[in-house]
Amino acid sequence: PYLTDLADRCLSDGPHISTSSRSERILICTSPSSSAEEIDTLIRAVAGVSDAIDLAIKIHPMEQERKYDRSAARGIDVVSDRLHEQILASDVIIAGASNTLIEAMVLGKFAVSYRPPVIWPVMEHEEVPVTDSVREVISLVHGDWSGLAKQQHRFIAEQYILTGNAEDNMLDWIYS
Repeated sequence: PYLTDLADRCLSDGPHISTSSRSERILICTSPSSSAEEIDTLIRAVAGVSDAIDLAIKIHPMEQERKYDRSAARGIDVVSDRLHEQILASDVIIAGASNTLIEAMVLGKFAVSYRPPVIWPVMEHEEVPVTDSVREVISLVHGDWSGLAKQQHRFIAEQYILTGNAEDNMLDWIYS
């Protein structure tokens, strides 16, 4: 019931799918395997395209904020709590192979998998862009992704929320 509860709790007024095709806030979610240099490279590349983009880093609970001091010193918001609030406040969510991408899609946000350490079956669907390329991330977040965000939300809702057995579907997905 986790995904169903998440949707019920956070989406009482419907999904927060951005109708804009412009990224105003991008949330980069880290993992313990993320290197500060890799995240910094991604931030510099995405921020270099437009000054109008607000970037934030949501660190993994097993990481220390000081790992991202260089990004924080450049004015990037580095947060360690309130994941769902951070997702709801963002237009695009970038993460590796993480449940955070699934939660983002449940909440109607555009999810991009960047340099996942493993490819989960969820990422094998065309709705979820998976890339190792910073250039492709830039193209995705600065392109018109609003239609794809709607497809992602619909896909997740159909597969994991509306069926009523999200956990079983998720386990099947991961272990298939």
